[in-house]
Amino acid sequence: MYQFAQSLIIEKDIARKVSILEFLTNSETVTVKEIADQIGFSARTISTDIQSLRDSLPQGWQIDSLGNSGIVLKRQADVPISSLWEELVEQSISFQLLKLLFRGHKLTSGAVATKLGTSTESLRRLISFLNKELRPYQLKISTKGKVTLVGSEADIRIFYHRLLLPFTHANFFFDDYPIHESFYHQFLKELDRDQLAPSLENIWGICWYFINTIRIKANCRIDIEQVDMSDPLFKLFAPYLTQLYQREGIYLDGEEGFFAFYCFIESWNFSEVPPVKTEDFIRRHYQDLQQSCDAIVHQLSNDLAVDLNKTFFAKNLLLLFLKYTESTSLSEKFVLAHLEVLNYGKQNYANYWQLLAKHLADSPFYQSLVYPDHFISSAVLLLAEAISQEVSARRHVYFSYQGEPAWKAYLANELDAIFGGRLSLVSIEIEELLGCDLDEEDVVVSNHPIEENIPNKVFYISTIPTKKEINSIKEHFAYLYFSGL
Repeated sequence: MYQFAQSLIIEKDIARKVSILEFLTNSETVTVKEIADQIGFSARTISTDIQSLRDSLPQGWQIDSLGNSGIVLKRQADVPISSLWEELVEQSISFQLLKLLFRGHKLTSGAVATKLGTSTESLRRLISFLNKELRPYQLKISTKGKVTLVGSEADIRIFYHRLLLPFTHANFFFDDYPIHESFYHQFLKELDRDQLAPSLENIWGICWYFINTIRIKANCRIDIEQVDMSDPLFKLFAPYLTQLYQREGIYLDGEEGFFAFYCFIESWNFSEVPPVKTEDFIRRHYQDLQQSCDAIVHQLSNDLAVDLNKTFFAKNLLLLFLKYTESTSLSEKFVLAHLEVLNYGKQNYANYWQLLAKHLADSPFYQSLVYPDHFISSAVLLLAEAISQEVSARRHVYFSYQGEPAWKAYLANELDAIFGGRLSLVSIEIEELLGCDLDEEDVVVSNHPIEENIPNKVFYISTIPTKKEINSIKEHFAYLYFSGL
């Protein structure tokens, strides 16, 4: 959850304690050895850290020992989980410096060292460490004259959005500024009232609202090129966004207004049905884009022998095209902030990647992209999602089970839940099974011998299935699920 923030902590002991707490929050009980094996330190070091954590946990938290069973992290019901991390992160000198830079402070090295309670030599080492981490985001902390964060203002805000997203609702980094989350919710209600509200990633959008507000108040102005103030979608939502920021005492000028708008459409969720009014508006004003998407969806459907129009892919691809059309440079910057997912689609879905590249090759839109791989990396993930929706409908687990009727009904329901949405559990009698036309990838699960010869894989389970029996079925269908696991 805090992996990115953790990578920016220079103090190894603090970073290690963050890892321990993350492991504890994801485990009911765990031994010191299990934690040590997981995060790669000795059991002795982990034991020392745990004792230190016991003494410094915020009020409402405690680490209890369960003897040979290990340890468990507990909290009172009314205590926010974010309080666990804030205290540790606040201790990090890295975050104290990033906080100063976020607020637009420009101080001499000596003044910064004094504020952080460290020496100028330690500050130099800290800045060297952070600059290595900031390099992929096209940013650098400069010490020439004054300590400043050097780079495009758009890159700076995108970096901080990536960093601060998990801390947004805790107001970490934002506690010195009277920014009102309620204003953002009021903005959403106004869109909903006018039947324009798409499905949004709200915390994502709120974090952008906070960051834009603070940076503008700190007089750190956005610097983006090729802003089309006549764009229909921008003109549709600009009045709502202008009113939102005015409530915080900010007037959005041209570039700031467009950047706020782009942050807003970046928070639109994929795989959701937009309001009819919004969808009709897009169809009316972006017909060429719609036609290009329709052509690509048709070609891919033929290539893959899957009707993609039955999935969200057509809508998702149109939304992706829209984001890039609004600002190609911003789209590519936003994708670059999440470097770890850029190559995932290419590595795991090479055939989809090749097909998309082939069908996009002659598109003027595609040819205008500086980093076309970034666009395809997103499109491939959306295509893979669509394919899984269709393919999963053809994966059946036929449940031929003999046993007490109430238990059989209960077990069928539990197995269906365990297998998830990509497998369909079908209860069936043996006579029906023998006369059923099964797809070659369907399987049969039974607690009694099936003497007749059927071509499909049969998994035999006990009356009360064991973990090993259930896992063998899940492993058989592992290719349907997230390949990063």
